[in-house]
Amino acid sequence: MNKIVFRDGYYWPTFPSLVNSLFLNTSHRVVALRFTEDSKYIQENSKEQYDWLKIVGKGSLSMKEGPEGYLVRKSEAILVWRYLPEHDVFQVARHYRINGVRQPILPRHIKTMCAGDTRLFSMAFTKGFGPVRIFPYFGGTSPEPKNGKNTIIYVK
Repeated sequence: MNKIVFRDGYYWPTFPSLVNSLFLNTSHRVVALRFTEDSKYIQENSKEQYDWLKIVGKGSLSMKEGPEGYLVRKSEAILVWRYLPEHDVFQVARHYRINGVRQPILPRHIKTMCAGDTRLFSMAFTKGFGPVRIFPYFGGTSPEPKNGKNTIIYVK
């Protein structure tokens, strides 16, 4: 599995992790995902704990100004995740942006995992969303917490 390391206080993973993520082929039918104890994080602002973090996906080349006031892809389909410390679980879901507008994440698309679990996720939902590969990104509105440790996930 490819180790994706989010450095203390940064949005983007380390350079070796970005290189590893180049080998995540979103054309594959499935992506394997594993969380460990090192995947857990606590945001200072508790509201930001519920932000979804990007793992891998596809998007369009065309951009437009989104409702948030900055440029966004017109369309994208991304596998996203977050850690819920109150339940000590990870959630994984599908995120869509259609015509520049973020779509709500449907409860039926949210899967729950624990540290140590490995699970396969279908990437079929990304078909038709464009040729641009979307890389791992820690955010949301806040980067990886500055707490002296890196956040690590494993993807294949």
